[in-house]
Amino acid sequence: MVAFVILGVALFVLASVFHVGRRLGLAQGRRRAAAEIPLELRATFQLEQRCPICDDEQSYPILSSRKRG
Repeated sequence: MVAFVILGVALFVLASVFHVGRRLGLAQGRRRAAAEIPLELRATFQLEQRCPICDDEQSYPILSSRKRG
C-alpha cells in the first residue's frame, strides 16, 4: 500500500515538473521568436529582393544593394 502512495507521489511530482518546464519553454520560445523574426524578414527582403510577408515575387531593383554603372 505504501509503495503505491510513493509511486503516485513520484508520478505527480514528475508530471508537475514536466508541466512547469513546458510552460517556461513555450514562453522562452515566444520571446526568442519575437526577437528573431523581424531580423529574418529584413534579411530575406534585402538578400532576395522580394517581400517575405506577401510573397509577391515582385523584384524591387531600386532597393538593390548592388551598384549599377
